[in-house]
Amino acid sequence: MNLHIVCYLLFSNSMLSCYLFQMLPALSGLRELLLMPDEEVILYACHLLSWFTQKGSDKMVQAIVEAKFCPRLVELLLYVLD
Repeated sequence: MNLHIVCYLLFSNSMLSCYLFQMLPALSGLRELLLMPDEEVILYACHLLSWFTQKGSDKMVQAIVEAKFCPRLVELLLYVLD
């Protein structure tokens, strides 16, 4: 099943903020996915972060900032494709 569909089913708009504290431990694993060499894995990880920040609460956004995702996201934004 597509990761996007799984995330949609698991974290509907109302459920996402309810599960914030259960999701916090998973953020370190998600950050590690951003370091993988596989571009598809990085794409899915970025998509999840985007989805969490759009659908989640301010607390979720703050948790992502505190989990130190920003430096790697900046690196990815500056990455030049050949």
